[in-house]
Amino acid sequence: MSNKLISTLSVLALAGMVSTSAQALPTPVQTELSVYTQANVVGGDFVGNDDPAWTTGIAPMAVGSSAYSESNGASANSFGFGASNFSNSAAGAVGFSALGWRTENLLDGRVQLAARFLYQFTMNENGRFNMVWGIESNGLSDPAIGNFNFSISGVGSELLQRDTGSNEVSFDLLAGTTYSMLILGDWSAEGELGTQGFSEDASFVWNITPTGSTQVPEPNGLLLLGLSLALLFGVQKRSEGLH
Repeated sequence: MSNKLISTLSVLALAGMVSTSAQALPTPVQTELSVYTQANVVGGDFVGNDDPAWTTGIAPMAVGSSAYSESNGASANSFGFGASNFSNSAAGAVGFSALGWRTENLLDGRVQLAARFLYQFTMNENGRFNMVWGIESNGLSDPAIGNFNFSISGVGSELLQRDTGSNEVSFDLLAGTTYSMLILGDWSAEGELGTQGFSEDASFVWNITPTGSTQVPEPNGLLLLGLSLALLFGVQKRSEGLH
């Protein structure tokens, strides 16, 4: 086999391998953000509100939601606001502010509140997910609200507790896998709630970094690499046959 042919096949093989790392880490699939509030005073009006936002990639999003109900001097109100932003597909943040409720003279009723953020993405390389989070309460009382559930599909989950300062959570992610990252808070209280109020603020900041391991090849890269190796193998066999 000539040196020129060896050089040509080597360049083709290298081009095939280089093209396998051309994709960024990761590829976004879908992003959703929502706040849901509900208030009910028995004998009075009932109001429910769900204010979601979603996109097929990544984009800044903001939602706000509130519900109010009143009857015979009693009232119930629930409220919340959420916003998210991305530096790129591998780094972003979401915050929820003024999540909470307020009741006045409520002898029989219900308040409900939910905050949800979902980010679906496909890993093109092995990587490490890391998130710094904090949840701070600023309420007058504490009717069963505060903690968030965090999970990455197929990897693991964590209970994120409020008023514990700044915290971190990390997971390893595999190339070629589509993940759903979910941050979810879902709280309610009912019955003789009297006069009370509660609210909290929560922030979550994450990034995904490559670990330098196996990457998922692009189709064109695989085709070029396979063709290069096949040609190299064929020329080598032909060369052996001539000897």
